[in-house]
Amino acid sequence: MTCFCYQGRSNLPPEKVPWDALKSLLSMSIYGGRIDNDFDQRLLDSFIDKLFTPATFSSDYVLVPQGNGVVSSINIPDGIRSVLCSGFPTL
Repeated sequence: MTCFCYQGRSNLPPEKVPWDALKSLLSMSIYGGRIDNDFDQRLLDSFIDKLFTPATFSSDYVLVPQGNGVVSSINIPDGIRSVLCSGFPTL
């Protein structure tokens, strides 16, 4: 999928995203790096690992699987990419 967001430039394809660098940056910078509890850090890291992967570029990526009280799985909303991309102002 290609989404034109800024002066005719398309999004970066998933295979070119520096995932490890992005995950490290988020893991260390969320809450200003003030997470001092190992459990909280592991929880944050698990959220980051789940949400920041090439698989999330797929329109059928499951955010929350069905089961354990979840009636139906929760996927990325239809049209989210066009909504995100249409909201950027041109500079």
